[in-house]
Amino acid sequence: SYGEPGVPLQVPKLAPEETFSWWVYQHQQPLIIPSLDTETRFPAVAEMLKNSGVRSVCALPLTTVHRRLGGLAVGSIEADAYSRKEVSFLSLVANQVALAVDDVLNFDALQHAKEALRASEENFRGIVDSMPAFAWYASPDGKLEYLNQRILDFTAERQENLVGFGWANVLHPEDVERTKKAWLHSVETGEPCEVDQRVRSEEH
Repeated sequence: SYGEPGVPLQVPKLAPEETFSWWVYQHQQPLIIPSLDTETRFPAVAEMLKNSGVRSVCALPLTTVHRRLGGLAVGSIEADAYSRKEVSFLSLVANQVALAVDDVLNFDALQHAKEALRASEENFRGIVDSMPAFAWYASPDGKLEYLNQRILDFTAERQENLVGFGWANVLHPEDVERTKKAWLHSVETGEPCEVDQRVRSEEH
């Protein structure tokens, strides 16, 4: 910020098109203002900065290959402070800032996606657990990955004691072989696996 350290700069309410950031966002190129005294495109911002002692400005777009993020503006108390070499250096800085901001946004988006997926899975499990029937799903090799609460209540087993194991730990012993054949046929052909099965209770 400009002005005295620790004293917040009073920024007037501006329309986006009245700002340097909007200009560089739209044009995707640096904006160099050698002297704010002769700048007419951004009167409100120019007046505010001049009152804070700023005499020249360099604004740069913050952009990555994925998206446009905004703009980065720096100012100097000297007129005509930004040479071609300094603009090139500041462009490199802006690129690094853009990458850092993009990483944060990607991380936030990933976290939101994970939270949404977790909520969706919890909702799905709530529905499946409330079904008046036995339900589970397994990986293509037949290893159990999830069993609904009705099975767990019936078998008196904990989820972690059954997940990762095959059907033999859940099904009635007489149903294991034909279930295995039906499952393998389904995996090989893509056809639905339909077979009547009995879940082994705690007495078996």
